[in-house]
Amino acid sequence: MRTIILKVGVLALAISSMAAAQTPVVNTPDFTSAGALSGFGANGVPTVGQTFTVPVGDTFLNSFSFYLGNDELNGGGADLVFQPYLMAWSGDHPGGINLLSLSPATAGNGSTYAQYIFNVGMSVTPGDVYVAFLTTSGVAQNGDGNGFNQFAGSNTAYSGGELVYAFTATDGSDITTPGNWYSGAGAQLGFNAQFSGEQSTVPEPSEFLLLGSGLSGLVAFVRVRRRRAIVV
Repeated sequence: MRTIILKVGVLALAISSMAAAQTPVVNTPDFTSAGALSGFGANGVPTVGQTFTVPVGDTFLNSFSFYLGNDELNGGGADLVFQPYLMAWSGDHPGGINLLSLSPATAGNGSTYAQYIFNVGMSVTPGDVYVAFLTTSGVAQNGDGNGFNQFAGSNTAYSGGELVYAFTATDGSDITTPGNWYSGAGAQLGFNAQFSGEQSTVPEPSEFLLLGSGLSGLVAFVRVRRRRAIVV
């Protein structure tokens, strides 16, 4: 499995003891290679995501992530370009505006799943429900645009949300339209989110020096069940 971290224009505020304690409240890493939803792509299911509830006591969302892999059932194809979204969830559809300021990302069709981590760094409301999703709608594709990816599913039970998907228009103009969205009937994606009770503090320059020297000894590759971890 490859891990790909997509950086936001806000400093990723999750640095060990210098950061506020993080709580992996929504944590479903026990994904199944069978996949929870196949055919993710511009010519398949263009919009897929996971709803989640912010735990009481947590007011800051540090990051969230999905697992994507090669969709052999639908032929795989070219790399897939998608746009990440984070919005309030209105019960059966997203409401409001996209809370993220991220550029489109690209998912390849490798032989293993890749974890796509989005460093968010934003305030959220405890007890409220949000939806994090990826869409190919309104995004220019590479080549013929026939690439497909597969979302990994999860065997972990989570009562605060579920898989959701939508057949949105090519230009993405109907992303918030209620009738376009469907429930996964309790199914879960391989999804992770990191929350904390406050925004992490930015290290001082002297701390950066210490951090850099410490990180140099932490870089390693670990192979577990044919998974690879890559930080970019």
